[in-house]
Amino acid sequence: AVLGLCRGGARPARVHDAGKGAACCARVRERPIEPRGTRAIWNGIMTEHADHPRSPRRIVVVGSTGSGKTTLAAHAAAIIGGPHVELDALYHEPGWIPAEPEVFRARVRAAIADQACWVTDGGYRTLVWDITWPIADEIVWLDYPFRLTFWRVLRRTLRRRLRNEHLWNGNRESLRSMFFSRDSLL
Repeated sequence: AVLGLCRGGARPARVHDAGKGAACCARVRERPIEPRGTRAIWNGIMTEHADHPRSPRRIVVVGSTGSGKTTLAAHAAAIIGGPHVELDALYHEPGWIPAEPEVFRARVRAAIADQACWVTDGGYRTLVWDITWPIADEIVWLDYPFRLTFWRVLRRTLRRRLRNEHLWNGNRESLRSMFFSRDSLL
């Protein structure tokens, strides 16, 4: 489960843990959902709450690299009609230089300020959890085995290299930086 403090030190309204390839274990469900991917997790959560007036409006999606955070968050943002705030886009400067912590925190605050609903995705718990988690209605934690996430990251990196995709601020992924550098996944 997700450990985090919310309003007045309470836990989030609903906590979902999609862990170890298993299911979304929610307090609002009596039996877990058997996901076939991140869309199945989100659909399982929303079937419980979609028409409810207290359905989640501020959602934080966290997990390891390659767990499907961005895919799930984009899908959730489309459903709730709010912006998808990709924390990687706010964190990485040109040349993969990390933003200064206070600059990054200010960007996150600005991205969710005055928004009735939003979805964030990304790690950076040590930098921004105190900004997003306390006001989140829903926290979804994606925790899949390394053997699954490794292949997802490899496939994604190869696709991005073959298509010469630009990521945030003109950055591009490379096999060398993803797998053979000091900061690699291996």
